[in-house]
Amino acid sequence: MFSSFGVMGSFYGVYNCMHQLVEEVVEELVSQSKEFPCQVSFKPVGEEGYLVSTQDAKKVAAIGVINIRNEDSTVQKIVGSFTINVNKYAWAEAEGFSQEQMIDDLNDEIFELIGVDEVLNYLCN
Repeated sequence: MFSSFGVMGSFYGVYNCMHQLVEEVVEELVSQSKEFPCQVSFKPVGEEGYLVSTQDAKKVAAIGVINIRNEDSTVQKIVGSFTINVNKYAWAEAEGFSQEQMIDDLNDEIFELIGVDEVLNYLCN
């Protein structure tokens, strides 16, 4: 029984650490965004991420906890970001694809991993 508390405590600690790191990354991007030629908005999504978009929402990126599969097939959680092709996302949604199906079946067409440090350049250029 006590070992299960240890595992849960470990998971909770990692979760809190990752959530805090996402918050710190977003705070830094909000600060940096003031120096860019376009206005961007940051919208919290769920408990682990943010959508960042231009004011007209023609360009959208997401920042949050991402599961990356390593070479040995273990999954590692990182704070990362990806772009969202708004037109293809809207098409997939209209066709009835769930978010899970979009991720599993249309991932390469809708989402593209980018560095967190590239988000503002992507949105404003």
